[in-house]
Amino acid sequence: MKITFYKGDEIKNKQEIINFCYEPFQKETDILDDNIIAVLSSDKIIGVVFLLTDIKKLKKDLHDNLVKQGVKEGDCYLYNFCISKEERKKGYGIKLLNECHNYLKNKCKNIFLFVESKNSGAIYLYNKAKYIVHMASPSGFIMKKNIMKKIK
Repeated sequence: MKITFYKGDEIKNKQEIINFCYEPFQKETDILDDNIIAVLSSDKIIGVVFLLTDIKKLKKDLHDNLVKQGVKEGDCYLYNFCISKEERKKGYGIKLLNECHNYLKNKCKNIFLFVESKNSGAIYLYNKAKYIVHMASPSGFIMKKNIMKKIK
């Protein structure tokens, strides 16, 4: 099992990733050229997560929405975290999440993400990875993890 990090403009199998993350009826997604995309795979894609590492480059409405959630310059944001249904509950989610943390540890102070309140499996995973609820909304939770190295 390997995890590969791609810069958005380096992705060769963009449509395969879009098809993996989204329902078939969704034609487009915001895979921004500045995103980093982590792909967990063996002979097929098992998991994908998108990492926003520079909110300054986002469109104004998306930037403003993240700022309302508490995301600041120097913070990162994870979105579209998904593990294939057949491969869930095998430890791949925590493996992918931990590798993202390692990748981001020198790139940002905090990692934010949104999880729907009805997604108990994802909430369990994020709690296991030491995310805390930063803010609640009617549809879910903004969760946060500080990954900055502690100075002794």
